[in-house]
Amino acid sequence: MATQLMALSAQSQLSGLPHIWAGAIGETLMGVPPEPALWPKAGELAAHLAYAGYGDRAAQWYDDIRARSSQSGANTGDVAAARAVLQVWPWALVANPKGRAGFSIRVAELWLQTYGMDESGGILPTAKLFFAVLEGLGYDLGAALRVAVDGTLTPLPAALPAMDAAAAKGQVGVTLLEGVKVLGSAGTMEPVPATLRSVLANLRLVGHDDLARALAVEAMLHGGLAR
Repeated sequence: MATQLMALSAQSQLSGLPHIWAGAIGETLMGVPPEPALWPKAGELAAHLAYAGYGDRAAQWYDDIRARSSQSGANTGDVAAARAVLQVWPWALVANPKGRAGFSIRVAELWLQTYGMDESGGILPTAKLFFAVLEGLGYDLGAALRVAVDGTLTPLPAALPAMDAAAAKGQVGVTLLEGVKVLGSAGTMEPVPATLRSVLANLRLVGHDDLARALAVEAMLHGGLAR
């Protein structure tokens, strides 16, 4: 089973259509424990679970691998498990806010240092996208992390102020309609961090936290966080 899942995950990246494969892989993963053979692809597989609507299962993977990491002590498996925990964390956090994969500045900084920087110390686009998602979902990044990503955020689309205004007035239908216009102009296949952050915040403001998180997962998948 582990070999088959690794092959499916690789195929999803090679095809260039991860959103098509994600549902199928997510269905396959239901009931599959996060065994050590899967840890090198833990982030990708957790992304598929989250995209397929199984955020609770992604959170369970986080809990299981973290427990294995704690039990393994100084063994080699401890390093592999620790890396897998960091890979799964974004998906467990975003897709299942009620899980134990809670947000903390310390974990965010560790994730950034491990997976969010290039060889020269620059912030990768995937990290900028992820932190914009976190802010859009209401997590406080703190001054240091915010400065690290804010300088690269691009101008907002012209349609966004109307969505902001509707959300501020509590106009649910108008907010959703304007959100469609914003995403239509900005595009979700290559999401712009600042735009995505505002759209997510507006959806949450009118009571659509679940929709915001589903959109965040899709944007993270398309933005390359599962690779």
